[in-house]
Amino acid sequence: TGIGVYVFQRADVTMRNLRITSFTYGIYVRSSARIAVSNNSFSSNTQYGVVYEFSNNSEARDNAFSRNAYGIIVDTSRAVSLRGNSMADHFGTAVAFSDANENTVSNNTIFSTGDMAVNLYRSHGNLVEHNEIVGALYAGIRLFSADDNTIRRNRISEGGYGMLMVNDDEEDSDDSDRN
Repeated sequence: TGIGVYVFQRADVTMRNLRITSFTYGIYVRSSARIAVSNNSFSSNTQYGVVYEFSNNSEARDNAFSRNAYGIIVDTSRAVSLRGNSMADHFGTAVAFSDANENTVSNNTIFSTGDMAVNLYRSHGNLVEHNEIVGALYAGIRLFSADDNTIRRNRISEGGYGMLMVNDDEEDSDDSDRN
């Protein structure tokens, strides 16, 4: 239980070569900037391996995630780069963005997620490219009320939807009763 590493209101921190196992959250970064998480191992954490919340200009690179409930969430953050990570056997979503703009997800390998490999929720201006996604039970990539994102050159196989786009804006709802 608890948090493996908690970073609050800090800048220019690098966390490297750590093995973080069996916490609620592996690394939780809040209200910080320029936080690098690289070459770490995250396993059997009961929530997220890494959380970036209200944290900008940061990166998670070349990490290994396995058997966590969820992999990485970027919440209300900008300019976060997720590159070269391997993720396998998560109960839920491997990479989640919520109200997060102008971020990058590239060159990651994501295998066997119980829900979605990459989920963009109310997130805009993000780049998702060159990822290999295999066996996402619900969807490889889901965009929910997420506009102006670039999704390209991803390899998605063996799962539910390859890519799913949903919009919950009232003005874009079903207009079948407007005939």
